[in-house]
Amino acid sequence: MAATLASDVKLIHSPDVPYGGVYEGPEGFRKWAEEMSRYFDIVDVQNPQVLENGDLVVVVSNLKLRVRESQQEWENPFTQVIKVDRQKGVITEIRPFYWDLKGLNAVLRRTA
Repeated sequence: MAATLASDVKLIHSPDVPYGGVYEGPEGFRKWAEEMSRYFDIVDVQNPQVLENGDLVVVVSNLKLRVRESQQEWENPFTQVIKVDRQKGVITEIRPFYWDLKGLNAVLRRTA
């Protein structure tokens, strides 16, 4: 996946999740993946539907997570808004959107 990321790619997560914030560049992307793996042992984006409009891509899918500590599963709709540089063929920004932040945080609190 690293080959598809711009050198200045930004991954912008809601501050309402424990791994929220802005992750920049491939190193930031790697740091985010490590952070996510502390919370989840399964991260499965299912049935993605890709909608394109120029340099903007919206991916509507289902997200299945399993909390590492409790083994509790959480599944909900999930959307990602992705900006791309079509000429360079790279992703420049990713903004995930969780449809049930309250439910996700409730599942994560059970692991504390």
